[in-house]
Amino acid sequence: MQRITTLRGQELVKKLGIKPGQSVAVLNAPPFMKGILGTMMPPDVHFQTDLADADRPDVVLFWLDDSIDLASAFADLRQRLQPDGAVWAVIPKKPVADHLGPKVYFADLLAAVLPTGLVDNKTLTLSDEEYAIRFVVRKELRRVAPWESS
Repeated sequence: MQRITTLRGQELVKKLGIKPGQSVAVLNAPPFMKGILGTMMPPDVHFQTDLADADRPDVVLFWLDDSIDLASAFADLRQRLQPDGAVWAVIPKKPVADHLGPKVYFADLLAAVLPTGLVDNKTLTLSDEEYAIRFVVRKELRRVAPWESS
């Protein structure tokens, strides 16, 4: 089943907060979304579909399913993310999750992510079937990147 995004091109990129020169990682996305997103990126964006050990992305779009250990995955992303960066967690809307799966729900996502030092501050409808929740580093934790602290 192919999901149709309700946002187009630059409108989607703007709402995701992606700017020229940033590093953007798209993780666990359906293949057609990787292709679509790759063509929408502003100039000089470093676009990747996985993360190497040394990568420090500005924006991550992460499609979740019930095979992912949310606490571990977000703890890792928190350690990699630029202090002013964002992780967009893409999950199915509740009726879709109830009917078709995978069963990743907002409450479970919050329970796993908030202890990592990330906090949700925005949602964005991507299609009739899925939406994204933006997580950013808590303000009091943004002063120093985790990999630069002693």
